Amino acid sequence: MALMESDAGNMDFFSLLPLVYSLVLTGSRIKDHDITRMQMILLLALSRRERLLMSRVAQFMSSSREQATRAVDHLVNAGYVERLPDSSNRTHVFIHLTFKGTELLDRCHRKYCDRISEVLAGKLSVDEVDSLKGHMAEVIRILDKVV
Repeated sequence: MALMESDAGNMDFFSLLPLVYSLVLTGSRIKDHDITRMQMILLLALSRRERLLMSRVAQFMSSSREQATRAVDHLVNAGYVERLPDSSNRTHVFIHLTFKGTELLDRCHRKYCDRISEVLAGKLSVDEVDSLKGHMAEVIRILDKVV
């Protein structure tokens, strides 16, 4: 079933994105590790996939190839990702999250969870928190199919 114009109000991603952005991609969590927000987005994307074609990185980051290459170069130099050549096609290069990159994301995830707990403390009931978690899991499940 295709989305219709009247469905737009029910799927206001423009309202959702700034909220998620402010909770996930702000504060010292990123600055402490000398990476940009776009580099963090790339690391998060890689955490949901085994690897990502370098040619898709710019597209995924909504940036130019040059910006994507600089972002990946920084992450490679920091040891968070590695480039892997495709043995079946020499023109393809994959980007893969390293163990160090996974550790970084784990630390950031713990800090994110602490931040969310702070934000929600006293504002939502236990039932509302559980409901929010369930709805977010469903949104992630659905968006994983299309992204």
